[in-house]
Amino acid sequence: MDLSGVALYWLGRPSCAPPAALRRFALKLELPTRAPDGAAIAFLPAAPGPALADIRAKLGGEALIVLVAEEEEPALIGGDVDDICRPDALAKPGLVLARLAARARERFRAARSRAALERRCAHIQAGLDALPTPIFIKDADIRYTVCNKAFQRFVGLPSEEIIGKRVYGVSRPERAEYYEATDRALLAAGGEQIYETTVRYADGSRHEVMFHKAAFRDERGAVAGMAGVMLDINQRKRAEAALHESELRYRDVFEHASDCIALIDVTADGRYILAAANPAARQACGLAKDEGLEQPV
Repeated sequence: MDLSGVALYWLGRPSCAPPAALRRFALKLELPTRAPDGAAIAFLPAAPGPALADIRAKLGGEALIVLVAEEEEPALIGGDVDDICRPDALAKPGLVLARLAARARERFRAARSRAALERRCAHIQAGLDALPTPIFIKDADIRYTVCNKAFQRFVGLPSEEIIGKRVYGVSRPERAEYYEATDRALLAAGGEQIYETTVRYADGSRHEVMFHKAAFRDERGAVAGMAGVMLDINQRKRAEAALHESELRYRDVFEHASDCIALIDVTADGRYILAAANPAARQACGLAKDEGLEQPV
């Protein structure tokens, strides 16, 4: 029988010795100091008690704990007990061990896969949390499934109070209706959605932001949710306002200057053309408003 990669334990009192047929399978009679590196089966020839939690902790959550009992009562299975085995079944344990070993290996593989997935998710979450830009993901029911630290600071809530909720449980009521309407429009149409708006952070500060959201699909092609990012455009808006103000000042000086001012452009083929002229220049040249523009000079 192949029991490679499976550790066997008999965790009974000294007066309760294991069946002789089990002893030839490298049976261990004491708990390990650390969880085994592979699958494990622990036979417990006693009723479950307080020590069961300690056994589970030392063997690992994926270990298979089997209660050895005369009565195979289904009610005993659950919690920390995974299966029940009659003592007489262990007199010839081949079939029992083969069945339990298969289950133990599968549990160990599943636990390894879960651990790898949890590490990968933690790695991705750590990367998202390191970014200063609020990021969120919602499912097809418009419930938050992922958010980063920056988004938590935006709404002023920890992730535990965000994940699983819709926007009405997270954002201010006066904005929630607008957010949900845009989310539903995106999920209905698919693709991307970009818009600018003003938001108020949990600390009371107001920010001009650009929402950039995109729907994503499952393996069948159905819309499964959306991912979104909030880009802070305060600095860009301030630059745009400063540029607009500068243009207004320039236009005021240009239009009201008593000196003649003309702007000459050079075309791609090397010609010089009149790009602009202020009222003083147009009057001096006898030009009506916009007359002569784009003409060679």
